[in-house]
Amino acid sequence: MSALARILLQKGAKVTGSDLSISKITQELIALGVEVYPNHSAEWIAAQEAIVYSSAVSCENPEFQEAQSKKLSILHRADLLAQLMEDYAPLLVAGSHGKTTTSALLAHLCIAAGLDPSYAVGGSSHNLGYHGHHGKGLYFVAEADESDGSFLKYSGFGAILTNLDNDHLDYWKSQEALGHGFRSFAAQVRSKEHLFFCQDDPALVALQLPGISYGFSKASDLVIQDYRQEGFSSVFTLAFKGELYPEIRIPLMGRHNALNAAAVFGLGLQLKLSNEQIRSAFASFSGVLRRAEKVGEVQEVMVYDDYAHHPAEIATTLQAFQQAADGRRLVLLFQPHRYSRTRDCLEEFASVFGAADQLIVTDIYGAGEIPIPGITTELLCQKIRAEKELTYVPYKELVAHLKTVLQPHDLLVTMGAGDVWKIGTEIVTQLQKSPLKQMRMALLFGGASTEHDVSVSSAEYVRRYLDSKIYQVEPFFIRKNGTFERSLEELQACDMAFPVLHGSFGEDGAMQGFLEILGLPYTGCDFRASPICMDKALAKHLAARHGILVAPFIDFSAKEWEREQEGIVEKICATLKFPLFTKGVHLGSSIGVRKVRTVEELVEGIEYALSFDWKVLVEEEVVGREIEFALCGGDPLFVSDPCEIQKSGDLHTYATKYGETAVDSVMRADLGAETIALGKEFVKKLYKIFGCDGFARIDCFLEVTGSIVFNEINPIPGLTPTSAYPEMLAAEGIVPADFLNRLVRLGLARKRADERRFKDCRG
Repeated sequence: MSALARILLQKGAKVTGSDLSISKITQELIALGVEVYPNHSAEWIAAQEAIVYSSAVSCENPEFQEAQSKKLSILHRADLLAQLMEDYAPLLVAGSHGKTTTSALLAHLCIAAGLDPSYAVGGSSHNLGYHGHHGKGLYFVAEADESDGSFLKYSGFGAILTNLDNDHLDYWKSQEALGHGFRSFAAQVRSKEHLFFCQDDPALVALQLPGISYGFSKASDLVIQDYRQEGFSSVFTLAFKGELYPEIRIPLMGRHNALNAAAVFGLGLQLKLSNEQIRSAFASFSGVLRRAEKVGEVQEVMVYDDYAHHPAEIATTLQAFQQAADGRRLVLLFQPHRYSRTRDCLEEFASVFGAADQLIVTDIYGAGEIPIPGITTELLCQKIRAEKELTYVPYKELVAHLKTVLQPHDLLVTMGAGDVWKIGTEIVTQLQKSPLKQMRMALLFGGASTEHDVSVSSAEYVRRYLDSKIYQVEPFFIRKNGTFERSLEELQACDMAFPVLHGSFGEDGAMQGFLEILGLPYTGCDFRASPICMDKALAKHLAARHGILVAPFIDFSAKEWEREQEGIVEKICATLKFPLFTKGVHLGSSIGVRKVRTVEELVEGIEYALSFDWKVLVEEEVVGREIEFALCGGDPLFVSDPCEIQKSGDLHTYATKYGETAVDSVMRADLGAETIALGKEFVKKLYKIFGCDGFARIDCFLEVTGSIVFNEINPIPGLTPTSAYPEMLAAEGIVPADFLNRLVRLGLARKRADERRFKDCRG
């Protein structure tokens, strides 16, 4: 209604109106010169007026009755919109879900392309500013509302049909009647070359519509390929009429929005807009209010609001939020909308909340409906509990409840078509005034390892950059003899652990297993991946089994060396070519490593390595450039550009890594775009082979032939002032605090996943 009011004002008409309450929208209209009356009253109706009403207004309304008694012209809003579009080429958007986002994006595209369209959109858009506009161009973009059948009053030049679901059956009475309405609407579109419908929607496909189909289905005329979600954005490729349109980006999350954007892209092409014009408009689109709208972020708690209220919308939107959460706990506050929808979709509601980590349900928002006997919030909660745990909280108690539930690194989503958005706004305000309790983070460092001092230095990095507003860092120093300075009870009192332990008894799964027993979530790779990564021989065997190139090597234990030293030397000499490297299998920081060129040096090198470790690896030298990649889990997996190690001699030693004579590495090594891309895919594969889920540094060699050879992986890479890992992050523009927060989120997410699996196993 406000869109129509704006268009009429811009066309020079005098506009008055009434509403039950003054809102932001009515205040904006008042500022433009609209006289807005409070409440509904017959006295507001004057002679010589045309009366426009929406389907939300009943025939018992006093203003409606007064207009009838005065025999005034009475128009449903759809009748007025049809009149306003008569001199234009209407581009209509119809469908059970996604109309507002799709029509707002289409209107934004037409504006960005200089077409100066008129438009009437059912929601507020950041780009458009207002719901409606009177333009001077040929096209009129409008939502075509099927809820009351009024979309059949429009004859579009072109249209997009997003989907067809069993919504608004209080009007249509049956799915069959609703489908017939959509078929009639499509038949009224004048240019079938500008009519797009979703091939992925079985109900639409069953209607055998004319026009151009779009979707992920290969049977579509316009096919979406290579879709991926990056945070709250989508990236995909389109294939249309023999052309490929790769890497289209839209700042909207979820496959459903990729579908919406694909339809707009296709229609834009049919309107003779260029690929560049459409891409530019997509890049600048900032969404629609109440559609995955960010309300605020306080203390690493992100708050979003979404209008989804039908089961299909809820399931699709929640999946997108889950993927965008990046390890955050997804806390959903759901407000059911309308008694009739709750009745009609009662069974469907039970199975749509699976993506939420925690579900809170509040009272049904009636939206002016008279309550239906037996259709209650309690009944809905009973249905949902059959599939999903939930907490019912009365609307008035929501803010207080959320303050006791929310934790740092949560993603709170308020969802529903009612006034639940107010809760998100209020909780942001409350958290700004009264922050959440800090998370107690146990920082574990030192340890009974040859890399004790490196661990102490790395811990300083973590202590410095963990945000003190979010974390209370509890240092747990482990002496070189393996004893703790603090008690086990103090460790168990913490909320989470951050191990920064290098080498044996910390990086090799020992500490991770201990924390698992304590039930304490922790950062970094888990107790399964860590020992694989820290056993250089096992890692190489596993990599080779997956087709990864490694240097030829032989590994053996101290007991094997003691029993069959001569045979091992003979095997090495017969199998491998000098020069060779001897190293302990479980050590890092080049400790215990020697380069050997003769049999005598080989024996000495093995004995030297065995003085540090019980297992030895002997491998051939790889002639090439030494490159390293920084990786950090999540979706998508982060992989840095490689750095190149500058060696001052045959070996990159402990001193050249951490001492006063430490050699700088070359960040963003000049390897060429193709080699860098190849290297990134190479280390991604290794990360997944080893089952990593935290941060890691993977070291490789780049041979002169262009082949990449795997060297080793570090599941807790050094974070010292001379370490390559933090420098690689800095080269990518990643702030240390953000990196550490991501590690924390990944650790918390792993703990939740393990608890869910354990619960499922127990039934």
